[in-house]
Amino acid sequence: MEQVTGYASDDSGSDNGSSSLNANQPSGDNYMSQDESYSGNLHGNDDDEEYDIDEQFYVDSLSQINANGDNERNNIDDDNAESEVDASRSGSGCQGGVDGPSGNDEHSDDDQFDLDMCYGEYQQESLDRHWAVMVKTFRLLDEVYTFYNKHARECGFSIRKDSLKRSKDRARTVRLRSFSDDHSHTLAQPDEVPFLRSHNQIKAFERAEILAMAGAGIRKHIIFDNVVSRYGSYAKSPFERTKLYNMCYREKMKLLAQGDADTAIGIMLTRKDRDPDFFFEHTVDAEGRLQNLFWCDSQSRRDYLDYGDVVVFDSTYKMNRYGMPFIPFVGLNNHRCTMVFACAIVSDETEATYVWLLNTFLKANCQKRPKSVITDGDAAMIRAIRKVLSDVWHRLCSWHIEKNMQKHLNHKSLKEFRALLYYATTHKVFEERWAAFVRKWQTERMKTWLHRMYRKRTLWAASYLSGGFFLGMRSNQRSESLNSSLHLHLDYGMPIVDMIVHYENCIVRLRENEAYDDYMASQTLPVTVTECQAIESYAAKAFTQANFYMLQQDMKKVQELEVIDRLTGTDSQRFVVAWKNNKDHRFNVDYTPATGLEDRSEDGAFVLLHPFISTGLEDSSEDDASVLPIPFI
Repeated sequence: MEQVTGYASDDSGSDNGSSSLNANQPSGDNYMSQDESYSGNLHGNDDDEEYDIDEQFYVDSLSQINANGDNERNNIDDDNAESEVDASRSGSGCQGGVDGPSGNDEHSDDDQFDLDMCYGEYQQESLDRHWAVMVKTFRLLDEVYTFYNKHARECGFSIRKDSLKRSKDRARTVRLRSFSDDHSHTLAQPDEVPFLRSHNQIKAFERAEILAMAGAGIRKHIIFDNVVSRYGSYAKSPFERTKLYNMCYREKMKLLAQGDADTAIGIMLTRKDRDPDFFFEHTVDAEGRLQNLFWCDSQSRRDYLDYGDVVVFDSTYKMNRYGMPFIPFVGLNNHRCTMVFACAIVSDETEATYVWLLNTFLKANCQKRPKSVITDGDAAMIRAIRKVLSDVWHRLCSWHIEKNMQKHLNHKSLKEFRALLYYATTHKVFEERWAAFVRKWQTERMKTWLHRMYRKRTLWAASYLSGGFFLGMRSNQRSESLNSSLHLHLDYGMPIVDMIVHYENCIVRLRENEAYDDYMASQTLPVTVTECQAIESYAAKAFTQANFYMLQQDMKKVQELEVIDRLTGTDSQRFVVAWKNNKDHRFNVDYTPATGLEDRSEDGAFVLLHPFISTGLEDSSEDDASVLPIPFI
């Protein structure tokens, strides 16, 4: 048996512009408008295994060549050839070669000659293209479609697959039975081709690449701009912009088919199966709707065990379409860079919600409590911390206090209030300075705010927080920085699933930066710049670079000091120091070595260890009193 599959364009003699090689099929129901198609027929009377070009078609094709070897075109009247030739198909030889009828046409013979040449070239080009197609053989029908679709793109028309009649014994190769390159419609221009249906399709590998970029937080218009840049212009793009948007929308609808919250819980369960140490908990309301969601992966839990002395958390809005606050728990690593310990989505900001959130956070981290926390001034959050973390230092964000200062205080009083906020004194001195500030600046408008700030003075005044351990942080800018990074990819219209995916992308970038910092710390050493070369050299090896540069700045200041007197006691020493250029201004520095924290090095220096910072200090002698042996913490 033999199968012959044919291609036909839309100018095959039918009135409706459609074409098919199946004579029994009614016309007009095979095609969408202005689409070309191919159809197949069965021929079972050929014993040869390979296919040959249809003999009748070959005879018909030869009959179109006259005895002189010139090509003839049946649907063009030779008497009116000047008005019927399509200039766009004629080639460069016929441009400007036809003059309109006039009373003084002295080049009529030349025009007729040029017209004949153009027509002959067109016919020769059509015949060459015809036989170039007819000699093709294909092993699969998909190869046939791909070949003809490529030809259609070059010419400017669209195609679609028609129904195929197959023989029971399928052939191993496919030859074309007929091919016609005539069209009953206007061909599309090159810049219009991407909008034709058969040339506006997203292939499987392109789909996977687009979804990967979308999952990484890249906006869809940027993805399409990347495709256009790759192919050189939008006219050469394999699909147009709307196709990309529709495909992404359909994929999202498939993902959210079971509901946004259920899909989010499903993602958590999948990660739990992949990472046994992954932790998550959620609550639902009486109607079964998601109320609160908390999660942290194994890496975040390990990071908290190592660097969870200070925790910063703050809520932010407009991160999802439901208006549910997003609360990340962040801190500092040994490179003084932001790291995320956990994350949560809550339905409200009540005291009960924060109590659940803090208890869940402690549960996820084996009940390890931080040494201090930094939050904004939310009253419900403050009450929840007092219940759950009553023995932990709590500090309010200085940035939020600065913002409220500018809102409630007179601009002339801001400098004095900042002194209360940032400069540490004894409690007695603070009370005196506060009373003086109230007498000088209090008005009816700011009276309520000042009273509220005084009641919370232990949460923001440096005089009451000097004994706390905050790693130099005064605000929740670490949390705000993470939130701003998320806002680059999220908006109020996105579902929870998108927020979870983009949050994970931000975590990946933070951990990539941490890996780079670890590489720099292990493979490079900072440059020493002060006179205390031995101390700096030891510190460069003991510290990460971020902490070393902090110490280096303090060592530069130490060089401007000198020890005037030293008093030695049984358990401690007192150093009297002053600035070299102002010895009237003196300081008393009391130094008491802590048991178990002092260790002698080979060069006579001793080392003071701290969970984050350690430094080597030379043992001062009478001959070298310019070195100040005080710990840097």
